[in-house]
Amino acid sequence: MVAKMLRNPRYAGMVSYAGKHGVQAATAGDGWSLVLFDDEGRPVLGSREPIVTPKLWPQVQFEWQRPRQKARIKPGEAGAAPVNK
Repeated sequence: MVAKMLRNPRYAGMVSYAGKHGVQAATAGDGWSLVLFDDEGRPVLGSREPIVTPKLWPQVQFEWQRPRQKARIKPGEAGAAPVNK
């Protein structure tokens, strides 16, 4: 549940959109695949107060994907990165 919340752009005040909008997801499971972008490529911000700052949210997405990058899982490929214990 926490992982799902960390990927949700609505918590950063961004408009979430699950349809096609011309922006490819950076990786499978990447929160960016849910963000609606304007014509200039900027995320559309909603009217609700964000819980996480829009500046922090992309950093969380990057850190979330780091294990996949280290495991050499290519963008768009399915598969889980190994979990460090």
